[in-house]
Amino acid sequence: MICTLIMLISKFYPERGFEHYYSPLEANRDWKFVRIAGDPDPKYLAWKSINKSGVKFIWRNYGYQPDRLILDPVTKKKDLEFNILRKYVNSKKYGVAIQVLTRKGKQHWLACWKWNIFGKPTCYDPWNGRILWRPFGYLASYPRCTGYAIIKKSA
Repeated sequence: MICTLIMLISKFYPERGFEHYYSPLEANRDWKFVRIAGDPDPKYLAWKSINKSGVKFIWRNYGYQPDRLILDPVTKKKDLEFNILRKYVNSKKYGVAIQVLTRKGKQHWLACWKWNIFGKPTCYDPWNGRILWRPFGYLASYPRCTGYAIIKKSA
């Protein structure tokens, strides 16, 4: 999660370069993490805590059904979830962190900022540094999308 958001911050501020980028160490220091009782993984990101990092948290969605009609978190108009996700993935002002399920049933996050010819977001995997053209679904790297978060460049 941390590295995925760092990748999205780098998308918004490429002029920082490799020497002045926002690092995972800075994120771990600056962002707030909370415990959830009874969960063996004690740290969950308090999403609004990223707002001091050059980005603003817009929305977190749990689940993904492309043909579901939902309210756009920015325009407040109803549209298909597929169209909303595509709009924010393609926007220069927004970035999307997509939560996927691994083949072993674990949650994993991908940084996305471009829609591709396969009708899916082009995702960047912080785990191995690969670009994924078919990030989830049949014959993809990950079986399915389980949610996403939308962030916006602050300045």
